[in-house]
Amino acid sequence: IGWSWNDVFIPLQLFVILGIFFALLTVLIDIKQQKKSKK
Repeated sequence: IGWSWNDVFIPLQLFVILGIFFALLTVLIDIKQQKKSKK
């Protein structure tokens, strides 16, 4: 077998972490924009 579980699992882990990171960023930006629009 030319590939191992690590070759698949590590990129998937990075992809999930990046997805969560960008989701948190968009939520934080949304909250900041809502606070600004309320003022």
